Amino acid sequence: MNENELKGAVTGIRGSVESAAGLVSGDPALEARGAVHRIAGKVQSAVGKFQDALGHGADQASDTVGKLGDQGAERASRFADQAQDLYDRASRRAQDVAEAVEPFVRDRPYAALAIAAGVGLILGLLIAN
Repeated sequence: MNENELKGAVTGIRGSVESAAGLVSGDPALEARGAVHRIAGKVQSAVGKFQDALGHGADQASDTVGKLGDQGAERASRFADQAQDLYDRASRRAQDVAEAVEPFVRDRPYAALAIAAGVGLILGLLIAN
């Protein structure tokens, strides 16, 4: 387990706690922020798993192919860096969306809850497949 997988797991747990706290306290904004953090955590964990897979694949290629394996590892590393950058941008965008959604959630909590439930159902179906 690498650093991104660990951070992703922590972020996901934080999101679950926030969602539960929002549900219990009747704070739809907190519940929405929790959902965003849960999704961000899953994305970051996936980036970490991908980095591990790339690292293992690059090590094997280096052992069997030599110089070509080293070039592949360098490319894999660049790709992992690009994936990390993409994750960082997506995380910032998710935070921006959460901040933009907060007034809507505050003004229309039941509509926001229905939307969140629909999005959760769709994500659950997508992740299950």
